[in-house]
Amino acid sequence: MNNSNEPSMDQLNILFNLCNSNKYQEAIEKANQLLQIYPKSANLYNILGASLNFLKLFDHAINAYKEAIAINPTAETIYNNLGNAQKNNGDLKASIESFENAININPNYAEAYYNLGITNFIKRDYDASFKNFSKSLEVKPNLGDSYYNIANIHYEKKEYDLAIKNYNKAVELIPNHFDSFNNLGNVYKDIKNYKMSLKCYLLALEINPNLSNTKKNLGELYYSLKDYEKAKKCFQEFNDAKSVAKVIECSYQNGNINDFITEINKVKLKNECNVRVAAISTFGCNQFKIKDIYPFCHNPEKLFLIDNLENYIQDYLTYIQNLSNEVESFDNIWETPHTTTRNGFQTTGNLFSDCSNNLKILEKIITNQLDQYFKKYYNPSYSLFKNWPTNLKLNGWYVKLLQEGHQESHIHPDGLVSGVFYLKVVQNPTEYEGAIELSQHGYNYKVLSHDYPRIIHQPKIGDLILFPSSLFHKTIPVKQNVERCVIAFDLLPA
Repeated sequence: MNNSNEPSMDQLNILFNLCNSNKYQEAIEKANQLLQIYPKSANLYNILGASLNFLKLFDHAINAYKEAIAINPTAETIYNNLGNAQKNNGDLKASIESFENAININPNYAEAYYNLGITNFIKRDYDASFKNFSKSLEVKPNLGDSYYNIANIHYEKKEYDLAIKNYNKAVELIPNHFDSFNNLGNVYKDIKNYKMSLKCYLLALEINPNLSNTKKNLGELYYSLKDYEKAKKCFQEFNDAKSVAKVIECSYQNGNINDFITEINKVKLKNECNVRVAAISTFGCNQFKIKDIYPFCHNPEKLFLIDNLENYIQDYLTYIQNLSNEVESFDNIWETPHTTTRNGFQTTGNLFSDCSNNLKILEKIITNQLDQYFKKYYNPSYSLFKNWPTNLKLNGWYVKLLQEGHQESHIHPDGLVSGVFYLKVVQNPTEYEGAIELSQHGYNYKVLSHDYPRIIHQPKIGDLILFPSSLFHKTIPVKQNVERCVIAFDLLPA
């Protein structure tokens, strides 16, 4: 052990150089060796934490930072680093506390305000996020990334003019800020200024030609412009489930049956369980009047099951009321971004993760019904059933629609089987308001023939329905001044 608490600058510089060279494992080993000599070195623990954080060993990084803080409890930079590790580890509450500790020590710490704004944004606390990004700019007026994130807040809130203004401010300060150009492209696409959208995407790719998200966004833009050949070329660069499906959708939209069949057969060789491919295959084959060639499941509307909670719980209405009160207390976001909910609220996260007794009861009922679903509809040639998990795991969320509320037509590409449990429904409905419509058609696919299957189900309280995740469905708008509340869910693949 050394009488000094800290190693020399030469020793610290060796660690800094290792980190700057991305040699984090070597930095960890060297830091641990030096800690044998300097066990009271806050700097060594800080560097150790940073190296562990870069290697995504977040629990160990957090412990290292806490050791550093125990030695030096007034070091705002270590609190800031701790907050980042906690954020990366998913502990947003602890992360916020650490950033606030850093700010309490140094009220002019722009980076801590910025990181606190990022954490608020992840929590979708946009007001707090805006406040902290603005505070970071009071301290550092030229912090371009803060303008970028303020623009992201405005974009999520559909305040498009303000989003454009702040993205432009970000690129004024950081001319090569390709993320700002990409997001400007998204804004202009949303407001249907396709010329500016194209310009911004191309500028982003000029700065960084390897931006996969921008290339996909460009493909979506060409798709919106009905330039399906250019869109297809963009999507063909990628192998993710959505891009693979978009290639097939482009072939269908072009009306090229041979390309359509060829592209589906390519996917079949690698993956028989792409839900979005299943959706376009089912509809496209219906429209081309050929047999469905993708084996996820055929005629998905025939695999539609209806049950009701009254068959499982004697006093089911009391149970439903208690469950409604519980889920209503969760954080509900108005028109949750990147969802199909309109004029309504939706939760984020998984309701069935570490859930209450009421939700565990519902989870048990749903999994029992899924067992019955499997027995009733099992077909050994369908990949839907080939990929049926041994242990059934659900992902669930709560949706509350108000007057004029509805959900646009969509599928659940991350599920195998999807379902809805009805907590509140429209009483004495007119024109099927609040009903669910299930159909082979969606995503604005070109309609060659209107002779494709559709089902409309007018639900009652306690209804529990199941259907393949590849089947398009939407909610018919609620006309009355009432609430229509459901728990929607997916059975996740193995």
